[in-house]
Amino acid sequence: MGEDIKEVENEIGLNEEKKELKEFLKDKLGVLLKLKDKEEKSSEIGWDNKEMKFTINIDTDIPYIVLMYSIFNNITDNFKKCIYPVFYLYEDKIILSFGKNTDSSYNGIKLVWDKRIDNISMKIMKCFSTESGEKSNIIKNTNVYSIYKIKNKDFNEELLDSIVDSFIKILEYYLFYIDMYNKYNKEITDDKTDKKDLKEILEDYLKSGISSDEQRECEEDKKNYDEKFYEFSKTIQKLDVDFYFPLNKILYGTSKIESIYNLILYSVAIIERNQEIYKNAYNFENYISFLERFKGYIGNEQIKFIASNDLYTHEKFKEFCDEVEKDEYNNNYILILDNIDRSDVLKIFGDDYSELKKRVCNKGDSKLSKNLYILGTMETFFNYNTLLNIKNIELYQYFSFTEMYSKDKFIKNIGEIDEEIKGIFKINKKDFKFPLNAILYGPPGTGKTYNSILYSLGIATEKEVIISGIKNNTETISDKEINEFNILKEKGQVEFITFHQSYSYEDFVEGIRPTLATKDNEIKEDNKDLKYTIHSGIFKNICKRAIDNPDKNYVLIIDEINRGNISKIFGELITLLEPTKRLGEAEELKIRLPYSGKEFGIPKNLYILGTMNTADRSIALLDIALRRRFNFIEMPPKYNILKTIDCEEGVINLQNLLEAINTRIEFLLDKDHLIGHSYLVNVKSFDDLKEVFRSSIIPLLQEYFYDDFEKIRVVLNIGDNYNDKESFIIKKEIPQNFSETLKKKLGKKSVYIINEAEIKAEGKEIGFNKYQNYTKIYN
Repeated sequence: MGEDIKEVENEIGLNEEKKELKEFLKDKLGVLLKLKDKEEKSSEIGWDNKEMKFTINIDTDIPYIVLMYSIFNNITDNFKKCIYPVFYLYEDKIILSFGKNTDSSYNGIKLVWDKRIDNISMKIMKCFSTESGEKSNIIKNTNVYSIYKIKNKDFNEELLDSIVDSFIKILEYYLFYIDMYNKYNKEITDDKTDKKDLKEILEDYLKSGISSDEQRECEEDKKNYDEKFYEFSKTIQKLDVDFYFPLNKILYGTSKIESIYNLILYSVAIIERNQEIYKNAYNFENYISFLERFKGYIGNEQIKFIASNDLYTHEKFKEFCDEVEKDEYNNNYILILDNIDRSDVLKIFGDDYSELKKRVCNKGDSKLSKNLYILGTMETFFNYNTLLNIKNIELYQYFSFTEMYSKDKFIKNIGEIDEEIKGIFKINKKDFKFPLNAILYGPPGTGKTYNSILYSLGIATEKEVIISGIKNNTETISDKEINEFNILKEKGQVEFITFHQSYSYEDFVEGIRPTLATKDNEIKEDNKDLKYTIHSGIFKNICKRAIDNPDKNYVLIIDEINRGNISKIFGELITLLEPTKRLGEAEELKIRLPYSGKEFGIPKNLYILGTMNTADRSIALLDIALRRRFNFIEMPPKYNILKTIDCEEGVINLQNLLEAINTRIEFLLDKDHLIGHSYLVNVKSFDDLKEVFRSSIIPLLQEYFYDDFEKIRVVLNIGDNYNDKESFIIKKEIPQNFSETLKKKLGKKSVYIINEAEIKAEGKEIGFNKYQNYTKIYN
């Protein structure tokens, strides 16, 4: 409650500051518009607990107001005369710009702003017809953020609100940049940092031999800054410059990777309105720079990539078109259709198909936005003329074609970044290899459920590095990955269920359920109007979400899958699980659901991940239909992650201890009943080990061997000659009140009990307290 009140108070405070800033700028811009001199040449105003100082200069060819000579609290001298917003008055326009210090005589600036800004914004000098020396001194270092036309040297409330909002966006970006620049610049010893921007400083810091925690923090900061930068870059007003590129284009060539490379360059050129990029398409010196910018524009949702096997509908296309139309900053957007010759273009473009023709030669009479560029890719060995003659499809008459040529330097260098391209852009989604149906199986405590979280995270995000890390025993779940997993669950991209004996088809797929709910969905005790409604189960719901979002992978985790009646739960859907029967495949198969009567199929972007405890049920006992349709991934004990613990008498090697126990279990029982590493992975002390043996390992062995203590003693390496009173398991003495005859009959019978004694025997530690009992297991 207190936090909510504080949040509301902060919101009110910001709104008040915004009102004050609006009135302040209205006054200052009024002075600028009327070229009216005022006694004070500078004034101050607060923002976010900081003070800002404005200076007005009307005694120049191009009058301006600049936020400079900052007296922000807690900001170092390096920032005192740096990049802050500037308002210029030029003809009938107010130009809001941002860039380096307007005072060219000041050479003490030791801060470099993000160099990528020059790729997305126009230099202020291009706004003016002439370039006098005086103008150069004042404005040459700033970039245009937005231009506002002013009528009759006055502006309405709506225009003023827009100016204030733009000013605040610049200010917030500046403050974010300054805080992070200050944080990391002081950590770099390189004497050339005064020539590096924040992005370069972050990259240097990551290479400076920092700890894993520092690296994780810096990577997170770098990610947050990149998001902030591209969010800010999207709000910069893009001006129509001398840029021409066909609105509909197909890139084709003999190499898939080569077309991808050209696709990246063309896309960056379109977004940044820079023809020089694709005119020099084979300059590899800046390739990584283009790659990163492409990634940023994808994250900023200015580029949408559609693979040929994605179920991209006309409805989705219209949604993207609406996003382009709503953009108030004149940004360019790109729809990339990979292997356009294999896509169902009629389904994609629908009734907008005819609009493609109107866009030829960049005509402006199409309903589709002129800021939307459609790029297709195609693999072919044919040249342009042959391609048109062979295909002879109307669609291709609406596109211009560009052929990519192979370059030796390109072939030589592409191998190093090939996987990065696939990972970032999901261009080769088919190259993400993981079984659609898989079961993680193994004995108790081998991390099946734990690893199902990691596997689902790797599948949903298509990060093969996570899956490889599991296989190589190097991947562990961090707090960040737990958060990602929880976010995916909240979004419905990952679902987690546990099968049990009473779980049914009606719970899993769909069924009919009685309800007493009223119109308001409130259940009342006196309501006797019983109704039956069709209830959709978790499997049907996640299938629907996966179908609606074909560009994402969905994961259904079924814990303890072998505890349920598989045939009963999946029913007729067991056939649809096969990869070849999924929607969109050549052998696509649908069935009609028994309750709703609707057609149903399983999408190919839904992964089913089960876990199975082999101590409960062997794989050999599973339904043959299930075994045939699932891949099985063994999860054996991972001995290498266990460590040694220190005791007063010496050390205990947990790895050797568990390995010795499991070797004997495998001979006495089977491989399905081993003991997993998770029982010992959190053991840090001798007391921890004693508790694990007492409460977990010994009871588990009793269950495995049905209280056959002779075998349990063998597993724990307790020999017949070992001092019985000191071991984990001791013989129970025959009661004294038994007759001698009975004692003789029972003399060869051994009854064992767990040695729970806490007191010492003859001054020695016994049972779970005895150090040698543990080391003897593997020595």
